[in-house]
Amino acid sequence: LAQTPGWKVYCAEDPVAREVCGAAENAVGYGWSREMDFSAEIVEMKPDHTDFIVWQKDERLGEATLGIPGRHNVSNALAAIALATRLGVPFENIRHALKSFRGARRRFEIRHGGARFTVVDDYGHH
Repeated sequence: LAQTPGWKVYCAEDPVAREVCGAAENAVGYGWSREMDFSAEIVEMKPDHTDFIVWQKDERLGEATLGIPGRHNVSNALAAIALATRLGVPFENIRHALKSFRGARRRFEIRHGGARFTVVDDYGHH
């Protein structure tokens, strides 16, 4: 990592990533604990999105909506938020991008949502 002069964004929830990256110059850790550089607090999970609060250390950056569901997706979004913030992207622009994000094509793509059943295309890989 010493040869990499740029930002090193890592999941500080992972003990190995924390050990490897934690003390590196320009390291930015994210996760669920407010002790981390960036963290999130989930407000509400719905079948098609997740609402959460974003923190940069003790500073509340604001609420955000991720256009896809799931705690793991919020964790991935935190990595993007951390990097974008460090690069100077205003939080309002980040919020807008997250809300409009619908995920990768054919990954948990809802094809039909009805009263009796929902059809989900989750091709992924084989």
